[in-house]
Amino acid sequence: AQSSIVHPNVVRVFSFATMQARMVLVMELVHGHDLQQLLATAKTPFGMQQLAWVQQQAVIGLAEVHRHGYVHADIKPSNFLLGEDDARRQVLKIADFGIARSLRQELTGGTGRKRSGTPGYMSPEQIGAARLTAASDIYSLGAVFYELQTGQPVFPLDDPNLLERHLHDRPRPVRSLRPDISAGWATLIEQMLAKHPDARPRSTREIYERLVTDGGATS
Repeated sequence: AQSSIVHPNVVRVFSFATMQARMVLVMELVHGHDLQQLLATAKTPFGMQQLAWVQQQAVIGLAEVHRHGYVHADIKPSNFLLGEDDARRQVLKIADFGIARSLRQELTGGTGRKRSGTPGYMSPEQIGAARLTAASDIYSLGAVFYELQTGQPVFPLDDPNLLERHLHDRPRPVRSLRPDISAGWATLIEQMLAKHPDARPRSTREIYERLVTDGGATS
């Protein structure tokens, strides 16, 4: 999946082979940090300009994954790497397609799926081992955006009932944690985190347009 995508916002896989019973991947080297590291070390919340850039870059990369017919299935802060494009401009890159799935196979495949993903960012349908669509990645991206904007995950990552909370609980409203975020951005994130896939934004294009239209700051 990853080797088929050539895009500045996706980490390249140049080659792969099996050597001595191990899979070897030759991948693009990305210098910098991932978003999880930035969240852990940030002394203050991300500013509006930085938030807008990061979120737009993330959506562009995910749109390319979906355009190639895949669900990433493990969207989380540590899988977004800050690197450079061919013109040496800073760019955000999606990494780690270890559990990516074909959208076509998800539509036509049978039962017997196994639950997989990272608990703090899994969509309700992932938790239920249901068929996945692009909407599952949109939920996970909403969880990433929530954390970027508020400095807190949707639900505490050490909560023993974390998966149940993703299935049934509503997170704290974004603006109760970050009052300077606009109502438009807050509403968008809360819609991305809707429990039912049909209640989420229809596509990454819609998310991108809403991010760009609304600058993110309260007036």
